[in-house]
Amino acid sequence: MARRLGFTLLELLMVIAIIAILAGLLLPSFTRAKARGQRITCLSNLREIGIGFQMFANDHNHQYPPLVPQRDGGTYEVAATSDALAHFLSISNEIVTPKVLACPSDSRIAAQNWKSINKTNVSYAVFLDASPNVSATPLCADRNISMGGTGSDVLAVDNPALAYWTSELHSHAGNILFGDAHVEQADDKHLRLAMSAGFSNK
Repeated sequence: MARRLGFTLLELLMVIAIIAILAGLLLPSFTRAKARGQRITCLSNLREIGIGFQMFANDHNHQYPPLVPQRDGGTYEVAATSDALAHFLSISNEIVTPKVLACPSDSRIAAQNWKSINKTNVSYAVFLDASPNVSATPLCADRNISMGGTGSDVLAVDNPALAYWTSELHSHAGNILFGDAHVEQADDKHLRLAMSAGFSNK
């Protein structure tokens, strides 16, 4: 009589246990790799936004939208009272797609076009004090910045010591776009240093 081939129940349970252990070991690596990929895409988004702001400044006497009157396409009159979207809309002609305004680590969904965009499609905050002539001045950053417990997507650099990243994006860290369009990854310490440098240049 031929011997029956196949797994016994014990062997099957052992195989399942080994697979579960391997999955448990590999899952954190996959999660970290995914987070790194999302952060790289976020950096790329901010670089493209920076180029858009630079192009705007080149056409507006080397000033970013918060310092340019509305009649000339800027946001000066509403700079402090509007949300970040108003400032991004002012450079919409310089940005190929509004999809770059959404960080892949964010739960917010990217807008498909400029006509349908609203503030829930925007993952980035805007600093009102930025200048294209001062490389140390923050221009934009991930929106998960808190200023002493209050969050906003339109920021000034008046109280750098109060700033920190929340857990919403990039695990208590974020990316910063500077006035000269370069981008850096930052933890809380580097966020405060960047804002302090911007404050000293006001």
